[in-house]
Amino acid sequence: MPHQGPDPHRATHPDTTASNDHPADTPPTRQTPPGHPLRHSPLHLPHDRLTVTSLDERDGDHYVAFTATLCLDGTPVGEIGNEGDGAATRLRCHDPARFTERDMHEFVRDCRYRRQPTDEETVLDRLVAEYDLDTRIATLTPNSTMARTVDIDGDYCGDIVTVETDDIGRLDQPTGRAGLAIYLATATTSPCCRGWQIWRHDTWHRVAPLIR
Repeated sequence: MPHQGPDPHRATHPDTTASNDHPADTPPTRQTPPGHPLRHSPLHLPHDRLTVTSLDERDGDHYVAFTATLCLDGTPVGEIGNEGDGAATRLRCHDPARFTERDMHEFVRDCRYRRQPTDEETVLDRLVAEYDLDTRIATLTPNSTMARTVDIDGDYCGDIVTVETDDIGRLDQPTGRAGLAIYLATATTSPCCRGWQIWRHDTWHRVAPLIR
């Protein structure tokens, strides 16, 4: 799954007016604060027209390497890539008639990560993670869910464990959640991990750590 990259430490109506040097169908970028929160990270977007629609992962030197397709209104406009060697996640635009590096810069300028301005790598990594997690959730069976690691601020660290049980409802009860904590304590986690969350009822819930 995507390496989250370095951690860079309110809704209004978007302005869709086209400027003289941008095509009329480029994304609106002058919305402050952004009104489109992602489900799986503390990132708010100025609009929801930019999405990842495919993801290809492979082993890198140090992390998981990946390439992902970035789309504007469902049409591919670029490729997001990370070589898994510790270098930054980057975007290569391939449809300058619809979307350019300048458009991405303006999009990022109006994003907010933990309610603060952020950078392009953070936005790209979270867009990829959003697609990755949504895809995994869509494949869950009725008797399964998944848990993920999060950092100190509650953002996804990249570790996933599929949880299967004969009684999925038990995971909503204190005893079931305690048993889950015992099970997750044996899992291998990334260095940024400060806890676990479980996906239940269309949102992430904290798994209380074991008391030692």
